[in-house]
Amino acid sequence: MQDSSLIPPHKVEYIVAKNRPRKWFLTLTALAIILAIAYIFAVYQSMRDVTQNYPDKPFQALGLKGSLKAKWFDNSLHFQFILTPLPDELERFLAVMQRDKARDFKFKIQLSDGEGYELCSITPVLHRHIGLDGKPDSLEADEGLSTCMKDQFKKAIKWSISGHYPSISDSLEGATTPNDNQTASTRLTGSDFLTGEVETLNRGSFQVTKKAEFFTLGHWKPADDISLTCNNKQCVLTDLRTDESVHAMLK
Repeated sequence: MQDSSLIPPHKVEYIVAKNRPRKWFLTLTALAIILAIAYIFAVYQSMRDVTQNYPDKPFQALGLKGSLKAKWFDNSLHFQFILTPLPDELERFLAVMQRDKARDFKFKIQLSDGEGYELCSITPVLHRHIGLDGKPDSLEADEGLSTCMKDQFKKAIKWSISGHYPSISDSLEGATTPNDNQTASTRLTGSDFLTGEVETLNRGSFQVTKKAEFFTLGHWKPADDISLTCNNKQCVLTDLRTDESVHAMLK
């Protein structure tokens, strides 16, 4: 090997200048490879499936136990939701299943973060599941309307449900309404200030007709006494506890 000390200075400068572009090329190539790997990893992370393992929960007020499994893939939320009766609520469950249609049960699944703040929700489309004995043994849903985005779903580690589920004391004979312009009384079994729906004991279901009155239902509570005056299915419902009224139509 030739001793570099014997190379004339002008030739050393030439060799250094000649190799400088090569070093820049290698540096830029390495940087491009690093950026490409980082981009591929980011794309993989964004496309990766997200699964939330939610624990089963008893809802004592409803007499039901809920089970929810949810997974994000194919750019959308997929879920399986099951409601089964608690052991001492089987009689109520069978009576309700015999009387009401599954689509009449209005439930909303709320997904929350670790501190309990609601991030998004699912409105499931429920249907009956028939057991081996030929009787309904659960309500199930694997489709419905979701407001969840992927980032929200990834943070949603808690869940709960809200909605209306009839009691066994509700009449099995169907709803009746008072004669025109006569006042009758009933009891509130459920209401939804988002949709304006009202469920009553023995008097049927109502839809609030004025959107400005939807939020009034947020003050009403199940078991409140209700008075109603109707004229050809057009009714005024008054909560006797809050003394607030809404205009509604019998469904």
